Amino acid sequence: MFNQKQLNILVIGNESCSKFDAVNIGNIGDKVYTIDINKKNSVYGFNPINKKDGYHVIGSALELDRYFEPNYFDIILLNGVFGWGINSIEDQRKTIEVIYKVSKKDSKLLIGWNVN
Repeated sequence: MFNQKQLNILVIGNESCSKFDAVNIGNIGDKVYTIDINKKNSVYGFNPINKKDGYHVIGSALELDRYFEPNYFDIILLNGVFGWGINSIEDQRKTIEVIYKVSKKDSKLLIGWNVN
């Protein structure tokens, strides 16, 4: 799966505690997209300084299919969002469903969960 030249990567949730996620994930030439519902967190999202293509979206993870094509992402990082913004079981379920829609068949999903 990861022999292709370019990966499409999505980082969901951008805050100061995860500010290096979008910078460090992937390789030069990959497309890295970030999304956060809070406009002030844009500073922690995608930054072209890391020689990767992509952009930042100000929006809800519950509406990923509004911003991205179906079957697009190879890797999705969902870090620090469940319990810190997407709180209800129903919204968490909806988030996983929409992640499935925008993910390729053999994609990878990494969920970071913090109970503190």
